[in-house]
Amino acid sequence: MQPYLKEKKKNIDCCKILYCSSCNAKTQHDVQCLEDGTIYQTTFRERSHPKEETRFTFMLRNTCCVCKKESYDLARVEGDNISYTRVYPIEGSLNIPRPNNNTPEEAKAIYEEASRILDYSPRASAALMRLALQQLLDHLKVEGQNINSQIGNLKKQKLPDYVIQYMDSVRIVGNEAVHPGIINFQENIGLVPKLFDAFNYIVQELIEREKRAKLLFAELPEDKRKAVEKRDSRPSN
Repeated sequence: MQPYLKEKKKNIDCCKILYCSSCNAKTQHDVQCLEDGTIYQTTFRERSHPKEETRFTFMLRNTCCVCKKESYDLARVEGDNISYTRVYPIEGSLNIPRPNNNTPEEAKAIYEEASRILDYSPRASAALMRLALQQLLDHLKVEGQNINSQIGNLKKQKLPDYVIQYMDSVRIVGNEAVHPGIINFQENIGLVPKLFDAFNYIVQELIEREKRAKLLFAELPEDKRKAVEKRDSRPSN
């Protein structure tokens, strides 16, 4: 193996915190470079960068420390930069969380599709996340002629401002992905992954918190629940 490649492989952490494609936990993974050779190697020279740089591509095996299942990533070395793409199992981008367990099925399917293509097309992924949000609001029967007016109606219902801002962020970035605009996705490479966290916070606020409250209330003694219901049914003065 060439000294350059040996030095680059030393810079790859032997342990990483990743989302496991099998058990969905965000946990430590043992990472191993497969073989000493390279899968792909080329030397290139660009007009704007007269200095020669070497590109390497090699495979990494990740073993989840929770479920012990394996996943495989393709590591790309270009100059001083290293990037990673999940190649097996194809469950989504490396550091994208799984959808909230309370996500409606139609929105969940779009979320997972957006995650799978993120590494290949951030624009398409952003557009799909906007669609996932629209599916979520339609599932909840939020009134409005379009996603913008639906969010406006939720604002009138005194939903917390940060939730509205999350929604508008997903909507606007998704819109910019399919229309010429001011967002440069190549320069703002970290923008689209944040939409997945935003979406999960939205589901948490609109569905999960209410569900948890109802489950907790249902565990109270029946006479106590009836007393609360009787109190709330009294006309206000």
